[in-house]
Amino acid sequence: MSSDTLIAKPSRPWKPTPRTLLPDFIGAFITAFGTMAIVAATPLKGKLGFVIVLILMAIATASIISAITKDTKAAINSTTTVLVYVAASFVIVPLASILWEIFTKGATGVSLNIFQNDMSATASDAPLTE
Repeated sequence: MSSDTLIAKPSRPWKPTPRTLLPDFIGAFITAFGTMAIVAATPLKGKLGFVIVLILMAIATASIISAITKDTKAAINSTTTVLVYVAASFVIVPLASILWEIFTKGATGVSLNIFQNDMSATASDAPLTE
């Protein structure tokens, strides 16, 4: 008697397929090139104009694509998701900028003497090597 064993291969229904990712890629393409076209065609020049148009295009594109492919609730969800990402970037970008300045300008003053020696006798305007 031969025993045939069946090995079940697990499926991943949560893994996005290329077909489900296609609207997102199209939306990113429309957002990027639409933003560049609007900035080039209007007097909104510079970084601030680009950022404002990019945010508005991202909100509009995400909402429209979700409304077409899904429903109104998905469009509202996409709009709030974009707004949360924008709010997070308004926090993370300045924080990263501040940390970058602290580390690049303060790296010269960091040495093991800070942790090993008593600095109470050192003047505030003394050189860092003291």
